[in-house]
Amino acid sequence: ELAMAGCLAKLKDGCNGFTYDGTQFTLYKSTKAVTPTVDTVAWKHMGKALKSNGYIWMMVLKYRLVGYDSTTTYTTLTLATTACAASSTCLGVTYEGSKKYRTNNANTPTSASTMTAYIKGNKWALHDSIYYTWVDGHTIDGDYSTTTYTTAAKAAAVCKTKSDCTGFSYDSSTKKYTNKKGYYFEPSEGTGVWVRGGVKPTVYTMSISYGGYTWAYKEPYKLSGYVSSTKYTTQAKALTACAANSKCNGVTYEGAENYRLNTGSTAMPGTKTHKCWVKGGSSVTSQGYSWGSYSGYSLGGMIGTTYYTTRAKALAACTSNSKCTGVVRNSSNKYFISSASSSGKVKKTNYVLYKKGSSAKSYSGYSYTVYSGYIYSTYLADTVYKTPALAGAACATKASTCTGINYVAADKYKLTKGTTLKASTGLKVYIKGGYDYTSRDINFGNEIWTAQSPYTCSGTKADTKTYTARDTALKHCLANSACNGITLTGGKYTLYKSGTLTKLSGSLSWVRSGSILSSDNYHWDKQAGKTLTGYYDSTTYTTLAKATAACAAATSCKGVTKEGTTKYRTNTGSTFTTNNARTGYKQGDAYVIHDSYYYTQVSGSKLGSIQTKAYTTEAAAAKACKASKATCAGFVLTSKKYYLAKGWMLYTDNDYTAFVRNHGKVTYTSYTTMKTYYWKVKGPFLHDEYTTKTSYDTLIKCMTACEAATTCKGCSYVDEKEKYYLATTAVYYLGEGDDKAYTKGGKAVVSNSYIWNTKSANTKIDGDYLDSTTYTTLDKAMLACSTKTGCTGVTKTATSKYRTGQKSTTEEKSGMQAYFKGNGVVTYKLLTWTIVSGQVLSSQQKTAYATYKKGIIACKKDSKCKGVNMVSSKYYVAQGAHLSDSSGNKCYIMGQAYTPYFTYDSTVWYYKEGYKTTGDIGFGTTSYTTRAKAMYWCARNPICNSVHYTSKKYNMRTGTAVTDEEADNAWVYGTSTVDFTTVYLPISTGLWNPRPGYKLKTVIGTTTYTTLPKATAACMLNSACLGVHYVTKDKKYYIASTGTPVKTTGYIAYPRKWACDGSCTATLKSKVVTIDMKYCFKVSTIEVSNNQACCSKNTGKVVIKVGTKTCATVTMHGKTSALKVPCASGAVGEKITMTYANSGDIDIDNIILATEGSDAC
Repeated sequence: ELAMAGCLAKLKDGCNGFTYDGTQFTLYKSTKAVTPTVDTVAWKHMGKALKSNGYIWMMVLKYRLVGYDSTTTYTTLTLATTACAASSTCLGVTYEGSKKYRTNNANTPTSASTMTAYIKGNKWALHDSIYYTWVDGHTIDGDYSTTTYTTAAKAAAVCKTKSDCTGFSYDSSTKKYTNKKGYYFEPSEGTGVWVRGGVKPTVYTMSISYGGYTWAYKEPYKLSGYVSSTKYTTQAKALTACAANSKCNGVTYEGAENYRLNTGSTAMPGTKTHKCWVKGGSSVTSQGYSWGSYSGYSLGGMIGTTYYTTRAKALAACTSNSKCTGVVRNSSNKYFISSASSSGKVKKTNYVLYKKGSSAKSYSGYSYTVYSGYIYSTYLADTVYKTPALAGAACATKASTCTGINYVAADKYKLTKGTTLKASTGLKVYIKGGYDYTSRDINFGNEIWTAQSPYTCSGTKADTKTYTARDTALKHCLANSACNGITLTGGKYTLYKSGTLTKLSGSLSWVRSGSILSSDNYHWDKQAGKTLTGYYDSTTYTTLAKATAACAAATSCKGVTKEGTTKYRTNTGSTFTTNNARTGYKQGDAYVIHDSYYYTQVSGSKLGSIQTKAYTTEAAAAKACKASKATCAGFVLTSKKYYLAKGWMLYTDNDYTAFVRNHGKVTYTSYTTMKTYYWKVKGPFLHDEYTTKTSYDTLIKCMTACEAATTCKGCSYVDEKEKYYLATTAVYYLGEGDDKAYTKGGKAVVSNSYIWNTKSANTKIDGDYLDSTTYTTLDKAMLACSTKTGCTGVTKTATSKYRTGQKSTTEEKSGMQAYFKGNGVVTYKLLTWTIVSGQVLSSQQKTAYATYKKGIIACKKDSKCKGVNMVSSKYYVAQGAHLSDSSGNKCYIMGQAYTPYFTYDSTVWYYKEGYKTTGDIGFGTTSYTTRAKAMYWCARNPICNSVHYTSKKYNMRTGTAVTDEEADNAWVYGTSTVDFTTVYLPISTGLWNPRPGYKLKTVIGTTTYTTLPKATAACMLNSACLGVHYVTKDKKYYIASTGTPVKTTGYIAYPRKWACDGSCTATLKSKVVTIDMKYCFKVSTIEVSNNQACCSKNTGKVVIKVGTKTCATVTMHGKTSALKVPCASGAVGEKITMTYANSGDIDIDNIILATEGSDAC
């Protein structure tokens, strides 16, 4: 037996047999010729053998036998050997062609290149796993003992226990069996001998999964043909290399650390050391089995008439049917189960065959083939595990030495090493195969990511940090333009620049693919400038929604391509090719959505670290998962119950369906708002570093605190906590729900319906200017920019020189100043309202308003209002802060308190549209037809604090408080640089010079007055009174006997003014006498006296005017000593003129005027 094994091992070296000379066995090579030699026995190797119908048949390729034993032609070898075995004259069988076998009566082969001869040999029998060959009429010359046995089985049982027993003889006369020893035969009439042969090898057949393929394992078998001269030291290395080599069809183990890659795919019997793995189709693990997937193949032998609509249903049906060998998907995307063997596999276009393999399990990232009745003979360690899952986890940590798991008793599993099998009734071995390859698509941050295990991203890291949570890592990758993937290894997440993957046990990677469309319960990988190949049908769809709906409903549709503005086609191809005019949407994994969160649904898989609490519905599990999203990776369905899972690793297990948590539905928002500073708002984002030490319940409080702190970069609103926090960095990353990052910019400017961000000094907008125009003022430049397409802002290039820009970044430039344009804004009802186009606020109310102003008024009255939506040209109050996309519509987000202001006539005015002020001035002219006049006089009247427009009139008002009045407007006085030394107010018929910040020194008595008219009236009645002053602290007026103002804070002095400062004189020039009153007065009477010696020569008319208005015309007749003229017209002016026809010797020496102060000059 050792000589036979040795010769078989050296067949490739030319061994053709061996001899025995009574003492030893000698191997021979290169010849099959034998020479008769006394006391010598020869064994010749004759080639492949076939055991059939109780005979051994020698198979001789490219040879035939001659002489037909019968006229019958047989269609199979089995039928032919059966007939030959039954015929005493038949000596063999010849295969002559397809389904053509003939029996022969001669056993000498002759050459025939297309035929095969099967030469009939001796009879054989198998006793206790040992082969015996029958030699009739002979015996072996040495008896082992004198003991005889009544049956061959009994004799064989004893012979097996004796290493030198070479067979047993049968005596037909006594019908007894006697064990023999030795190797010499001698004739013996009436006797025959069963010569002991080799041990029947135990054939192990199973399928395993490795490297993405199924492998048919057979022992002791081998494959033919070498791919290369390379020898691999381990099974894993050899299978990995074969999986990657298209020429390789399998692997043979030929000895210690000697695995070879083979081109042959047919397993042939080998020595007891041989083992082989035949490469099959792509590996699919489902329903507790490994399945080989063969595209373009079908299998006959359909079981029943049922067609299944899904692969899962078909695989389940095949699993429960003991006759089923595989599942076929036909060209109509229907599935049926088959009982045909692998030999029935035929090529068929648009078909897919799933060939059923061995029972399979998946543990800790590896696939295991379950082989009952056997165990591995060598243990790796003595540790006992309660479950195969626990043992699998331990085996994964010892990947280089652990080969599998033995089930040794109830709840007892042990790790193994080596691959030698031994029979063990009631036990089983879990043979470790390759990695459990899993993949799923997820939607995170409105991008598609493909998660794959066991893989790691390779190359340069995108970030020096590592992260402890998946969501945090993904968010930071999204915020990093250089990041294209993340890898989880050993509980840490690392960001990488490249999405290229390499295998790494225990690792899981998420590769960033770009834009995503989540629609019709599938994720779609959106790639601009790409197209998919192969049309599913001839239909052209006008919208993307219609196309994806159709594709989602069709099993073999793999995606959609946008080929034109309203032209979409469904595709069968799943590989993108470049076409810049198109956009491709490749169909990814299915998903469900619960409470705005996506969950990728993966049938036949489970997540790691499954929790014990059960939920009865999918929705309940999703709700619980979202509530604990910091630790929840998703949930699984098994046995109609749902369980949360904390592990991100996905494992193949047909008893489960996994629901992998993605991210919440994201609506990106981006707009600007303002307080004192410009603020850029991004949602749903949070700043990378925000402090939770202090929280703020309103945005305005947080902004106020941030604007006061130079180190503060912004405010982060955390939706979950409904609080605002100060941020110390301007970097932000994706958040959740309605999280928002408010990033502080420069000082804000509102101009021409936009918010403008004042950048730091010595900056200009990058690149070339938008055009060649230079503007002389910032306002003019901003006005131009607000109307120009592509304008991003304004740069002050020099004094009175401003240029418009077209980029969104700045560069350093000495002496320049950049201003960036933000969102459109309206200022109404003392608030800013940021305009966000294409999005609307949530919780929109039912009442519609015709204008945005009416909507804003309603919003201000609603304590819950967050803004106003414009939908289909109507305006609605919105009580929610969540923004959602709404094409063609927009919203006005309620911002911070803000009052527009401007400077007119050296005075700052605050404009309050839709409001009114109150409080009558109480003296002088208080109503004007133009805003300019009203503002002019209000600025010069300390009593006046606002101008109120109503009923087409502009009214001076004492009040600053405003109240709603939709059709009215108010302008509230701010600060002023008006020169009050030249300002005069008519009050109580007198004229007074208001002097803010001054007082009059000597107060008359203790009487106080509550209003200026009362105080001035009292002063007019007191001959000692020269003015009035007002004390701002006690809000009282006093009359004073001094008229010279003294600068003093907290007072307003009103010294009284008289015509001509109390002493009028006349000047004569030509024929005109002028009396300069110095101030504006309304004159009611003019009385003049002449020098007694004058006027005898004055004759004719005298025209008397106050200002430009004639108050009287008189006629002179010679000498006139005095003239008193009433000005009934109430003429107003600063000067009085008397024009004489002939002034003669006029000489006025006394003037008496009756006047009232006036502001009508």
